[in-house]
Amino acid sequence: MGGKWVGPGKQIYLYIVIMMFLSGSGCALLSRSPAPAETAANGAPPPAVAVPEDDALTHLALGRKLFAGGDYRGALKEDELAATLAADGPVAEEALFSMGLIYAYPANPARDPAKSAACFRKLVKGHPAGTFAEEARVLLAILHEHEQSARTIRRLQAIIRETKQTDMRIEDKRAKAQ
Repeated sequence: MGGKWVGPGKQIYLYIVIMMFLSGSGCALLSRSPAPAETAANGAPPPAVAVPEDDALTHLALGRKLFAGGDYRGALKEDELAATLAADGPVAEEALFSMGLIYAYPANPARDPAKSAACFRKLVKGHPAGTFAEEARVLLAILHEHEQSARTIRRLQAIIRETKQTDMRIEDKRAKAQ
């Protein structure tokens, strides 16, 4: 599954999802407002205390910034840290989705569709009704279709090579017969 992407037509779906993710539709979790239970009795917000979820959000935001700047390795590191800090919450779900995108992104020199699919499968399994579950299912289907296409292309290329070799042998026999 770690082979080359097949033509620009297969990448368009991935580009669309990545652009939607970066354009703000995926930022819902980054603009967190305190829940009613988080407000003090006098109506004021509680004092700022660093909690793992806040740290996770910080790492997730930094990962997004690194991704946009082309630092895919750094973005993966930040997303992995965000997922670890957030445990199984919505921030962990978004971090998994982001990691799946980074591994699938064609401009990433270390892209790995197999790792991308693993991130999306883990997201779907751990958060089946989550915010990013449906997008992850779609991307899993696209990755699967891409892998099938790549296998078909490799098989057809092998057939073409064999046919060329057979043609060369036939031409050699014809030349010797004359």
